[in-house]
Order: sequence, then C-alpha cells, then structure tokens
Amino acid sequence: MAKVLPLPETKYGLWARFVTDLYEHGKRNVPRSIVQEEMDAIVPSIVESYEREPEPPQVRPSGNLSCARQAYLLEKYGTEQDRDDGLGATFAAGHFFHALAFAYCRAALPPGFSLETEVEPEKMPDWWPDRPSFRQTGHQDMVLRIVDEELAGRYMAEGAGSTCLVDFKGMGRWSYGKHCNSDPWDQPDGFGYMDQLAVYSDGGTLYDELVLAGINRDQIWKPVKCRVIPNDVARKAMFRLRKGFEALVEGRDPGTEFFMRWGKQAEFICGTETTQGACNQSQNCRAEGWAV
Repeated sequence: MAKVLPLPETKYGLWARFVTDLYEHGKRNVPRSIVQEEMDAIVPSIVESYEREPEPPQVRPSGNLSCARQAYLLEKYGTEQDRDDGLGATFAAGHFFHALAFAYCRAALPPGFSLETEVEPEKMPDWWPDRPSFRQTGHQDMVLRIVDEELAGRYMAEGAGSTCLVDFKGMGRWSYGKHCNSDPWDQPDGFGYMDQLAVYSDGGTLYDELVLAGINRDQIWKPVKCRVIPNDVARKAMFRLRKGFEALVEGRDPGTEFFMRWGKQAEFICGTETTQGACNQSQNCRAEGWAV
C-alpha cells in the first residue's frame, strides 16, 4: 500500500514545494505495482522514440518554438536537420524518467487532490496557428487540482490556488545546475521550456501555478528541482510567440530572432561561424543568411 505524503509542519504556500515533497516521498515509498503500471503504459512511447519522425516534422508545443525563425524555416523547407546524435535514446530516456515521476507522485498523493498525467488539451489556444505545419495536439505532463478543500487545506496554505500544471524535464548535470539557479525572467530558454508552458497554459491564464520540474538524469540520486514559472513569464512568452506566428502567416522571415535577443548566450543553440549549434534548423538558417 502506498504511503501518502505526511502533513507538513508548515502548509505549502507554493505548489512547487508540494510537488518536490510529493516526488521525493514517493521515490522512497512507491509500491512496485504503481511502478509496473506506469512502465507498462510508457513502453509504446519508448519504442516510438526510435521511429521519429515517420510523418513530416511539425511545430509543436514541445519543439520549434524558442526562435520565431524555426517555425518559418520548418514550414518553408519541410525538414529538420538530420542529426545522428542518439536522439532516439534521449527521447526514450525522457519517457522512462517521466514514468518514474508519475509513479512517485501518484504513490504519495494525499486525499483531497486529483492528479492527471499525459493530459491532452481539449483544444489549442486560439492564437495557435491552424496550419498543416503545426501540430494541433499535445500532452501536458501532470495536472494537479484540489478536489476537496477541507482535506487539501491540511496541506496547502490559503491563497496557493487550486490548480497546478507541472512539466518534467530530464536534464544533464550542467543543465540541472543552471536550472536550479537561473532566473526565468532572464534566461535564453533555448529548448523552449517557457514557451511550452505558455502554450499549454494559454499565456498563464488556465492554471494558478506553473511548475518546471528538473530531473538530473546524470545523477539520479539528486532531488527533483521544482521552479515556479511566474504566470507573467508565460504571458510574455505568449506575446513573443504570437508576434512570430504573425510574421509566419504573412510570409515574412523574422530573421535570427533568438540570436538577436540573446547574443553570445545564444551560441549553444545557434552556433558560431565555425561551430554548429543545437538548433534543428541550423543548416536551413545558414542557407537563408545566418549571421553573427
């Protein structure tokens, strides 16, 4: 039988702290049966990680959003850069860590809360382009809700809100350390983590709190690191995305927008004159006139 999260000495004023303790308590106490359920459910996704992408690539909430030019180039060329870098293994490992996270949180969830995983939105935001190059579905990692105020009130402080969207990210040791110490208002976000939350929360309007949970995949004994992403950060990301989408619809090249915003901090994603960046549109970007 699962051992739910004990009552805290001080009520949680932030969902991020609740999720951290939920995960860590579950990690120490999860029953084998719950782990088995989550692993059985995730196996198809792990297998599919090695079959990407049978269909033409698309702009999706979890990718091709960090720079406005990514969507423009993907729609123009219809291709992503072919990178023989073990991407299938990366996706497969990510699914595995997500399944463990779901098992931990399910095992520790106390009465008064509901927990849903892999939640497909009823619809995409109105500002999400309805175009063939844009995927019209997605999956939110985990949604927590208060369903019994009296029971949940033993854990959550007044004013914490009743809903929380959690996005888990498997991170290397370097990214994990940066995640723990960076300011969400002032970081390049080259992999579009804030953008993904902006899409799924419709600019921060659908949930009381947004949480980005970092899992250290290189040092798995490290605790999960949950950061609050202010709703205003999601709102800011939404406005930037909408501006880029407007350029796309009008057929305008937004240029090296990510590099223009972040300069040298963007080199890991954009590359330099002599090195290739992590962006999957790097070659197409250079063909269009990439300049530093």
